[in-house]
Amino acid sequence: MATAQEAMRGITKTVGADATHDPQHVLRVPGTVNHKEPEKPVPVKVIEERPALNYKAEDLLKLTNLSATTLTLMATGAWENRFPSRSERDWHVLRELLATGVSEEAIVASAQQRPWGERYREKPHTIETDLRKAESPFAGAETHYIEYQDCWFYATSKGKHQVSTFTFDPQRLLIDPGGIEEDAFLGTVHADGQTWEDVRLPRSAFSSQYQMHKNLPNMRWQWMGNDYETRQLLVYLLGKMAERGLGETQAVGAIGRHGEYFVTKTATLTADNILSQDESPYIFRGATDRGNSARDTTPAVILRRVGEQEYRHLVWNISHSLPELNLRRVAIPMIGWFMSCPMKPIFNDAGIRFPHLNVYGTQGSGKTTSLLQIYMPLLGIEEAHTWDVDTTQFVHKTLLSTSNALPVIFGEFRSSTAHGARTDFLGMLRRAYDTGMDARGRADQRTNIYPLEAPIILDGEDPVGGTGALRERCIIVQHNKSTVDPGTDARSAYEDLADLPLWHFAVRYL
Repeated sequence: MATAQEAMRGITKTVGADATHDPQHVLRVPGTVNHKEPEKPVPVKVIEERPALNYKAEDLLKLTNLSATTLTLMATGAWENRFPSRSERDWHVLRELLATGVSEEAIVASAQQRPWGERYREKPHTIETDLRKAESPFAGAETHYIEYQDCWFYATSKGKHQVSTFTFDPQRLLIDPGGIEEDAFLGTVHADGQTWEDVRLPRSAFSSQYQMHKNLPNMRWQWMGNDYETRQLLVYLLGKMAERGLGETQAVGAIGRHGEYFVTKTATLTADNILSQDESPYIFRGATDRGNSARDTTPAVILRRVGEQEYRHLVWNISHSLPELNLRRVAIPMIGWFMSCPMKPIFNDAGIRFPHLNVYGTQGSGKTTSLLQIYMPLLGIEEAHTWDVDTTQFVHKTLLSTSNALPVIFGEFRSSTAHGARTDFLGMLRRAYDTGMDARGRADQRTNIYPLEAPIILDGEDPVGGTGALRERCIIVQHNKSTVDPGTDARSAYEDLADLPLWHFAVRYL
């Protein structure tokens, strides 16, 4: 604990006072006579009394450690030649007082008495707000950034200059639950009187002005700040989030089941509700940013709840017609496989591997039609697509990374063309079943991990060939054209199902 003597030494050093052998030269005790000028003794009396104003010796000692600039600001209140406004002056003083260890009680007392605190005396509630903000680790950047007419300006002691033609309003901080992908802001961009929502800015965008430029695809979004100002912007945005109490959200790169939630591109399902992105603890970020357009390849799930009676009627019609869509040896395995897809992550966690579905048959046997128009809508996908087997490995990995519970269909599958050096498609099928991931090295000595999590459907005229090990990884179902000819029970069942809003089934089932 500091003593009064230590505090006095500090004050003497701060004000540059000289030592004295006669205390009466410096002490002014009421009721005594001051003999500073012996020829003109002066009786000492109290001119102003403030008994409520008390400073602890510890605070007095810490005040003596302030910089000369801050001491001058506190004593004079002058800010015009150093700061853009009184707020910036007050912020500077608060930050240094707190950094020096001065107590909040002493800071408030100083603001109430000294010239630097006139703004706080005008609006007493603002000092508590500023004290809380100044204690934030992100507080330093808040004094520099000024938002005006959809632009950012950066303020210094020499004035302010424009650093952008846009502003970014962060709404969520996206965190990768696996700790592999970098954090990112999700927010709204304002520029030129227009608004763009759900814009993602990754952590790396704030490392330099070059990286910021790479992450601003719109011509109206221009960044003119230097590297330091770019890094300060990250601190500023984190401070804005902390001030508003905005929290973190786990960002997943694949739609599907994540714990007790089923995440889609636009919302999240629970057992009882459909949560918006603002309410959900998870949000779909899209596949990792490797230059692909993941959101274009990720299936869109229709989430629409219907009344209890309407839902019961729909389920009854589905259960009556779906087993008749083909021969039982064809329909039952396909129904079982599709209804298991939403539980694939649960099976994986239990160590149970999930087989691929190989649907094959001659042209006109109804295999593709039943997949796209009946089975996929049952899982909420109204506009399903098939993808080409004969494409690059990168496309295959991107497709299989976008979902962990909704199928991806590879059409026109033929065993004779699946061995091409361009694709190594059969090898990817084995890795998707065995490990659920693929790894590729990068030029910078790092490794990209591709999760191969989506259930896989092979649709074509051939069954899976090759080794018996690959066939063991598949459920193989053959379709015949004669089964679905006009007038058959299978054709009638298809027509009945095609008239139903099958995607309404998905909300409760998923």
